[in-house]
Amino acid sequence: RQLRVLEDSVRDEQGKMAEVRRSRQIELVKRNELREEVSAEQKKRAGDRAACIREQAAEKESLSEEGARKAAEAQEELRLMAQSLHDATVERDAVRAEVIERKEELSVVKREGDMGRRGLEL
Repeated sequence: RQLRVLEDSVRDEQGKMAEVRRSRQIELVKRNELREEVSAEQKKRAGDRAACIREQAAEKESLSEEGARKAAEAQEELRLMAQSLHDATVERDAVRAEVIERKEELSVVKREGDMGRRGLEL
């Protein structure tokens, strides 16, 4: 009889140990599932961050391209303005030269006129 009680007691203990093992196994499975969920969430966040970084880089590149285009347009506008200024300067210089030439002609005509009047006075 004592042997049966001991055997029953051993079986109960073995059952309890098996239950503890099962519960630990379930706990391990749950921990692994949780780790996988956390890992998946971290990967998703990393993917989201990478996508965000790629999007920001594309936006910066787009802004950079737009800035380069605007700079090229401004450079062309400056070149045209400089050409226009140069053309106006050349034209002004030509007009000055013509004015100087006409003044010299007028001066010559005046001298000739003065000389002609003097000749008449004599």
